[in-house]
Amino acid sequence: MTDAEVRAALTERDVLLLTLLGEARGEELEGRVAVGCVVRNRVADDRWPDSVKDVCLQRWQFSCWNGGDANYRSLMSHARQIVGDHAIRSSFVPTALDLETRWLAKGLLTGVVRDRISGSNHYLTRALWESAPPTWAKGRSPTCFIGRHVFLKIDP
Repeated sequence: MTDAEVRAALTERDVLLLTLLGEARGEELEGRVAVGCVVRNRVADDRWPDSVKDVCLQRWQFSCWNGGDANYRSLMSHARQIVGDHAIRSSFVPTALDLETRWLAKGLLTGVVRDRISGSNHYLTRALWESAPPTWAKGRSPTCFIGRHVFLKIDP
């Protein structure tokens, strides 16, 4: 399967799970919740697509899905395990992090997990925030700092 075919075969929950792992796998649970809330806040905003899958896979929005990103190959390998044929799926043993993040993705999709980031729709690493924030973040006030990320609500 090509990368495009793999992405097309993923469910909303699979894409959210993979996005949380790709963007915040080194974070505690609250850090992954916060990144998931950004996705959900974008889905609710008319400026972004109206599905989790389309928001996450939108070009240049979540770096883990960009072909040149250091995490991309690992992310796509994990995606292939999720959508692969029966032999691949049956040999895939999810880690505790995979299972916890799958549970979290379900909670985010069903609305059980509440917003903890005051409606933020953007985030970046603290390191980038402190050293060389991108143009879209300059002069903005963070809504919160969680783990290694800074969260911002950018209105039109």
